[in-house]
Amino acid sequence: PHRDRSRRHPLSIHTNQPAAPPRSKRVAGFVVLAVLTAAYLVWLASLTLGQQPKAAGSLLLTLTETLAQWPPTAWANYSVLEFTANVVMFVPVGILWVLWFSTRATARVADQPQRWITRWWMAVPLGLAMSAFIETAQALFLPDRYSTVSDLIANTLGAFVGAAMTIVIVRWVQGRR
Repeated sequence: PHRDRSRRHPLSIHTNQPAAPPRSKRVAGFVVLAVLTAAYLVWLASLTLGQQPKAAGSLLLTLTETLAQWPPTAWANYSVLEFTANVVMFVPVGILWVLWFSTRATARVADQPQRWITRWWMAVPLGLAMSAFIETAQALFLPDRYSTVSDLIANTLGAFVGAAMTIVIVRWVQGRR
């Protein structure tokens, strides 16, 4: 006799989620993400916890002078560019936070698929904590560096922008599937 396959056994678990990728792909993704995270943290530490990089300051000064020559961009003074650079420098914090907590393994362990999306905002306190650590270390141990509240605000904003941007992109990609 013909079996009705539209009805499923009441004890089986069925979700609308696509099957998880094979273990080898998940492990490879984890390794790539771990390497990217380590590389970013090393770069961030070398940029913020060492001597003031002369190239970065001279680049911002050159850019400020160039932008000042054209009236529509004359408003972009050194402070604006430095703030913007600090925002951009912390965007990867938000991106990496969302990527770390968007893995299917994390969602399946929590037994609530996509729960990580509701926690994207936690990149903001992480960015704030990282920035507070950096600014405190600069104030205590690096006399040639300037620790400012505007850096703390810009870095935290960067983590927020990175997380929000990643969530928008992830949802857009998921919506296209």
